[in-house]
Amino acid sequence: MARYAGAVQLAVKVLRIAAATYLEDQDYWQLSGIERDVTLFAKPSVHLRDYTVRTRFTDKNYGNATLEVTAYMSRLDPADEWEVQLELFDSEGVAVFEQPLREKAGGVANAYATTNPENFCAIFSKVVETPRHWTAESPVLYTVVLSLVDKDGVVIDVESARIGFRELEIREGVLLLNGRRLVIRGVNQHEYNSHSGRVMSEEWMRSELIAMKRLNINAVRTSHYPHCSRWYELCDELGLYVVDEANIETHQLWASLSRAPEWAGAYLQRALRLVLRDRNHPAVITWSLGNESGCGANHAAMAAWIRHFDGTRPVQYESGRPGPDISDIFAPMYPDLNWVQHTLADPHEKRPLIMCEYAYGKGNSGGNFFKFWDLIYTLPRFQGGFMWDWADKAFVRKLADGRDGYFYGELEGEGSHVARMCLNGIVFHDLSLKPAAYEMWKCQAPVRFAEITAAETRAGRFHIFNLYLDSELDHLELLWEVEADGITVESGRCDLPAAAPREGLTYANTLAAAALGGFAVERQADIIEVPFKTGEVVPGAVYTLNLRCVLRQETAWAEKGHCVAWEQFTLPVSVPALMPRGIAGGERVEEPLQWQDDDMSVIFDPAAGALSSLSIAGNEMIVRGFNECFYRVPTDIDEAQGGEHTYAGKWRNAGLNRLERRVDDVRVAAIGKSGLRIICDTTTLHEGRTIACTRTTHTLEAGEIGIEMEFQLAGYLPFVPRVGVEGVFADALTEAAWFGRGPFENYSDRKHAAMLGRYAMPVAKLFTPYIYPIDNGVRQDVRWLELASRDGSGLRFSAMAAPFHFSALNYSWQDLERAGYVHELKPRGEVYLHIDTAQSGLGGDTGWSQNIHPEFQVEPGYYRLAFRIEALKRGK
Repeated sequence: MARYAGAVQLAVKVLRIAAATYLEDQDYWQLSGIERDVTLFAKPSVHLRDYTVRTRFTDKNYGNATLEVTAYMSRLDPADEWEVQLELFDSEGVAVFEQPLREKAGGVANAYATTNPENFCAIFSKVVETPRHWTAESPVLYTVVLSLVDKDGVVIDVESARIGFRELEIREGVLLLNGRRLVIRGVNQHEYNSHSGRVMSEEWMRSELIAMKRLNINAVRTSHYPHCSRWYELCDELGLYVVDEANIETHQLWASLSRAPEWAGAYLQRALRLVLRDRNHPAVITWSLGNESGCGANHAAMAAWIRHFDGTRPVQYESGRPGPDISDIFAPMYPDLNWVQHTLADPHEKRPLIMCEYAYGKGNSGGNFFKFWDLIYTLPRFQGGFMWDWADKAFVRKLADGRDGYFYGELEGEGSHVARMCLNGIVFHDLSLKPAAYEMWKCQAPVRFAEITAAETRAGRFHIFNLYLDSELDHLELLWEVEADGITVESGRCDLPAAAPREGLTYANTLAAAALGGFAVERQADIIEVPFKTGEVVPGAVYTLNLRCVLRQETAWAEKGHCVAWEQFTLPVSVPALMPRGIAGGERVEEPLQWQDDDMSVIFDPAAGALSSLSIAGNEMIVRGFNECFYRVPTDIDEAQGGEHTYAGKWRNAGLNRLERRVDDVRVAAIGKSGLRIICDTTTLHEGRTIACTRTTHTLEAGEIGIEMEFQLAGYLPFVPRVGVEGVFADALTEAAWFGRGPFENYSDRKHAAMLGRYAMPVAKLFTPYIYPIDNGVRQDVRWLELASRDGSGLRFSAMAAPFHFSALNYSWQDLERAGYVHELKPRGEVYLHIDTAQSGLGGDTGWSQNIHPEFQVEPGYYRLAFRIEALKRGK
């Protein structure tokens, strides 16, 4: 441009379809445009054009390190004398060297040099004594300043970079950072914002990374292309490991391009651009050759060039199951855990295994997540993975009523993508947490607790495991509380022991040591003593000990008191006696039965086999009494890839969503002076075929209603999503409170993070706003539930035997099933209450296969549900 006088106009043409399109076929929004900042800058004719910074530790204790810097210049006149000066400053801005290092800038390298020849460069190598290490836990940054000086001592050009002292290696099949086993608590991330698409602001990028850190995420895979340059600087600063991925995904053509010689240049060019731009970032720990492109010679060429140019980081790639000649890390996606164990026991497979993708977060999922982390802390070479994926990728559009609507379907001119596959984040589009995010937060926490023995639990002694890479626990404080039925009876705080970082965790189900390879995982634990004294235990009360590790000080990503890890232990407890089972007998009845005691008035309708009225002080509470329910609105995993052989297909084929109910017999008997026992036998059918037979016993006495239900589900049925009842209650019941797991939604295979406790919130807040409506809002292991109006009047539902599970929404399951978007739902006002004795899990291993694990499937058979209903008085 300097050759032209006057104003110069630059024009940029954006091609919607080009040769690059074949290499950038990510299954994601197909958007076009200038999505990154465009920067124009001017340099003197002789200038620093580039530089490479590497750090290596010089001893096995990782104390002293060698700083290696190569500064590249534009072409020099050999007759001139040019010098490059190097300065190093620590994180406080203090110079590390007493004087700047100086090196002459060389000319053309000798082709027969024994070292790597370089043209027009200055090469530095200097030992730095005991630098502070860079890790995700302690992202200590130093600053390198390079100055190009002419023969008169005038500084002509200056470049600087923030660097970190850290070293990566693979030893005995284990990936090490600074000599320690690195555990990847990672997530895949697309660059995306619901309002700006793939245009990223610094504020948004920082918000995302801070949100990740708060969830105990320590690593990001840039799926499936390099991210914005500024993003890497933020990862250096905040402390996140990065698997930096080349922009290659030939999703529809798979390996054909990867094996085609005419495409070799395009593949290699993308590797060069990736490495040359990002090689100086300490956060970048691995180079990825792309995604889902099969495997071929072009990948081998990429790997070879990267290893020759940058031997400080491993290379990884998944598609086509490449061997160690291409991928230093075995990086499968969505592996079965049994397969993982067998693979790591294979003597021919000696690489670290880090899942490039796992735990697909589509819709309401996240089940089984805890199983991965139990195994990661058991097998030394199983070193974590990258959950799929970070955030829902929905586009915002204004609705007719002025509200923002968030869309997953194809937009005009956008092209094709798999619509709901964009709704697979662990967080929503606005970074608010999905319930599954809490499970991730808990299960991959860097601190764990475990019981020693039952006697030690009663004495307040537990194992504590420090699973940080290089941090002791002095930055955390332990808060503890003992609760009885969710009410705190004792609490305190104490210091954590000076527990050194461990490289593993004790578990009884470990494989034989010989099968794990030579790298030994420490399985030592420290002891924590919690000085609680519960005193006399109240019969029937549920006692829990809650432990929380919180930050002592504010950090760049969290406030003081932020909870890093938590655990809950159940202390000795008495269980209430079971309600006596209903017995046959009494008079057969066909007319409605009325019963009143104190402020409670009840009408039982024999024709419906259910309560038709329940009023408290004249206020009607019931819209429709309880009926059997064995169905849920299918989740994305229930639907899988569609068809009659999916979970949802089998449930619909069995007619679980189209039940017919037949009342077979109703009998009534008096109890005492004013009580009634009503025994009702019903059959639920579909197209004349029996689904289940149910005996329901209503016991009406002493101002309460006891309900006991015995279900016998037909043996021909598939496993069912739930066994329980649904009733519809008055719109005045706007407030909910319960003693059970919470506060967020939880299911049988996703409840490790949800502690038993007392919780309260408006009924409207029990709904989880998944953009595509599906089953949601369940709370498990509930001892009692209250639904009340704002003045406090309402109903209390208390478990009489085993705890129950509930959901209470302002929508019917039919409403949810009909809607394509959450903004299409219109709250009905009345409360649709499900009370279940059993519920199937969600699954979450993938988003397209059937992966609810067998132990979380509710098989047909005999089930029992027992609870009582009491009146809540106004103002109480």
